[in-house]
Amino acid sequence: MLKRIENFGEANGYFIFDSLTKVSDQTCICDNLIIIDFDKTKEKIIEETNQSTRSSCDGLNLKESIDFIEFKSFKNVKTKFHNKENMEKKEKNFIDKTEASLADKIESSIWMFEYILGHKNFSATKDEKTLYRNKIKNYYLVVDIDLTKNSKDTLVAKLNGLTLPTSLYDNLIIQVESILNDIDKYIKINKPKMISCEELKKFYTT
Repeated sequence: MLKRIENFGEANGYFIFDSLTKVSDQTCICDNLIIIDFDKTKEKIIEETNQSTRSSCDGLNLKESIDFIEFKSFKNVKTKFHNKENMEKKEKNFIDKTEASLADKIESSIWMFEYILGHKNFSATKDEKTLYRNKIKNYYLVVDIDLTKNSKDTLVAKLNGLTLPTSLYDNLIIQVESILNDIDKYIKINKPKMISCEELKKFYTT
């Protein structure tokens, strides 16, 4: 079913494949990994349905499961701050925007995929619709830092005299994970998971 909908989407302009670095606006360090640019999918569906706007994830991968992929740059949050107050304000702004948009992006992304599945020219069979309902659906929030506790970010923090418990990004990690946990309560999808760029690369190259 996934291969047929992928072929249909590509043939009809819904699925445009591009490199991961282009889809993610350079926030991901994975090279030579090709996925569906779901922002392009959104643009086509908005035009067809005459909607003013819609949110969407950044990428889509159809392998054994339906994987919606969103990119967030933690490194950008930590750049160009002049003092602790400035950094905390920027961090809070990032968290607020993430919390406000993620649930909507997940719901809209699922709606757009189902729009293609229900397209009259695709003509999904009853069995394919059942397969879709039972298919694993993942939402990966991909960040541009090492999420392991013994990361180089921890060393950098220590060298700069920062007294953060895990790493320079510890607060962001904790708060974003809390947002993802809350999303899981009311959206019918596997619990959204935060992973690093390198983890994502391993998923699709092994």
